[in-house]
Amino acid sequence: MRKVLPRSKILDINPRDYYVGLSKVGSGANGAVVRATKRSNNKMQVAIKRCYIEDQDTPHHAYILRELRIMGCLSHPNLCQLKEASLWGDHLWMIMELMACSVFGLLFNTTVGLSEAMAIRVTKECLEGLVYLHSKNYMHRDIKCENILLGRNGQVKLADFGLATPLNRVNSARLGTAKWMAPEVVAENPYKENVDVWSMAITLIEMMDRVPPLYYLEGNREIYGEILYGNAPTFNFTSPSSAVSELLASMLDPEPERRPGARCVLTKIKQQISLGNLKCAKQAELGALVREVFPESV
Repeated sequence: MRKVLPRSKILDINPRDYYVGLSKVGSGANGAVVRATKRSNNKMQVAIKRCYIEDQDTPHHAYILRELRIMGCLSHPNLCQLKEASLWGDHLWMIMELMACSVFGLLFNTTVGLSEAMAIRVTKECLEGLVYLHSKNYMHRDIKCENILLGRNGQVKLADFGLATPLNRVNSARLGTAKWMAPEVVAENPYKENVDVWSMAITLIEMMDRVPPLYYLEGNREIYGEILYGNAPTFNFTSPSSAVSELLASMLDPEPERRPGARCVLTKIKQQISLGNLKCAKQAELGALVREVFPESV
């Protein structure tokens, strides 16, 4: 931990003496996430991921250290930031900025999906984060609504880097969440960072439909078969604009060599917004929606 984090972000005391009022708010790839308040400042609330550390589980250690390095050393407005970390007893405590909700939480607490303009806003911000992450030699591998956090002022941040991996190695492991996986991930063929573009496209559908395209399938075997041999992913409950349909067609190209990267997709979105073909909500409008759905959130 000392090798991957700046000294200023390492907490050497028992976190329970520093943070109080712990209450579970969710879970990530590497552990449970709780909300807590700093004892010295009862107005400062944070999110804490607690990861159980087993002495012999070296692969798990690698995933956790990678997540620490990404959140603790990379800085971008669209990536969730690490404030502090503490290894105490059998647990690693990762103290992060507290956001109001995830996009999944927002959808769960409403009766309709996001408007196309809101979904494009979130997609655009996520792509900004992905362009930066990819430029720093990492892919995320688990883009979905559950891992996109929203602030009360409309900030959008990618979170949960537990499955992130460097780009300078051969990646062929079937890792991620089944319904959001690109075909080459399912097939366990070597893949590149544009698997995040496929997952982002599935997430765009999820935001507008409230569910991903294969929501009706439960078993991974059926899901994998549909991704590899079924019809192209599409909306089940929403009629998108022609601009969104065109965008998704490129992002969901089953041939990874033809599928664009995050920077290319982001550029396309910005062009279509400037031409008036795509509507994109303002940050303030997204913030207003978050506060409407979660009026008492921090």
